[in-house]
Amino acid sequence: MNETKTCTKCGQAKPKGEYGKSGTRDGKQLYRPLCKACKRAADAGYRAENAEARRECQAGYRAVNRTRWAHGEGDLNAPKQCRTTDGCGRWLKRGDFHVKRDRPDGRESYCRTCAAIRRANRGYRKACRKAHGEPVGATCYLCDSTITSDAVPHVDHLIPRSLGGGDEPFNLRWTHGRCNVKRNNRLSTLGEALRLMPGLLPADYPLVIANRNVIAV
Repeated sequence: MNETKTCTKCGQAKPKGEYGKSGTRDGKQLYRPLCKACKRAADAGYRAENAEARRECQAGYRAVNRTRWAHGEGDLNAPKQCRTTDGCGRWLKRGDFHVKRDRPDGRESYCRTCAAIRRANRGYRKACRKAHGEPVGATCYLCDSTITSDAVPHVDHLIPRSLGGGDEPFNLRWTHGRCNVKRNNRLSTLGEALRLMPGLLPADYPLVIANRNVIAV
């Protein structure tokens, strides 16, 4: 039986699914006092009544930040380093980073390449976790070291997508963020292939991985 809650604005008793969530307390889910329909109407009314004030506030914010960035922080050719903990750590141009207005220098801490990888990884994490378990404690096949709790794991495609690899669970593995970024879309090395298949082949047996197959050469 669905639990109901009375909206403080329209006074109607509606299922709790019609209300937005507002956190938890003592393990119990809390809900907003207004139902979603009334909340949308209230937000629309507020924006209409305060349209001019909101425009002035936004214009002032842009003016302040434009002045701040002009004093040494607005140069798109200025050097900026990508995060070293789970990014590539490269020194690039400031223009190689997405805009992030609430940061001191107005740019993301990850370069565009690392940011794209992080966005893509969000969709693969569920499939990789289901097939290979949690990332903490797993072995990164790229560097052959354990992924610790303070590391930021990435999901890597054994056969890069740009070379025909798919998103099937057998083609996904947990890696360190930096290892995944450094690998980019190159083919797996002999050492990496042997770490994926321990004991399957002798260490001096040459391999090349391509087109979703392991081919002896």
